Amino acid sequence: NKITSTDTFTATRGPLDIDVSIIPDPTVVEFAGELLTGQILITNIGDGTPYSPGQISAEHYSISEDDRNNVTINIIPKGTGTVLEKVDNSCETDVLLVNNKATVMCDLNITSEVSVKQSYPLEIRVAYGYTTEEQTSVTVTGK
Repeated sequence: NKITSTDTFTATRGPLDIDVSIIPDPTVVEFAGELLTGQILITNIGDGTPYSPGQISAEHYSISEDDRNNVTINIIPKGTGTVLEKVDNSCETDVLLVNNKATVMCDLNITSEVSVKQSYPLEIRVAYGYTTEEQTSVTVTGK
């Protein structure tokens, strides 16, 4: 049995752009145990800075340099009777954006043979805080 597939996805909008591709493309699956690799490109398209989730609270409102440009990604195989499983922790990891970009590679195992063309739904969650900095100046003149 040979399965050939191309992929599409739906994404919500935010200051981070998430581009997903599956390698190889097009994907051809012949046997259980084959690997697919998800390549996720994260790009900061906003005017601010992402930071590690959960860093800001009423008691703690500064962001350390180590937390700046860090996001957490989790790639989750979805669907009833899914035939995909995570191979290792590369699908759930902290990611550092360098020059506003990062690429994550996530290996997924095909766990059972498939006999018809089908999709392999994935949910990609990216957790982060986001801050922008604004400046203004005021000139005070006397009368």
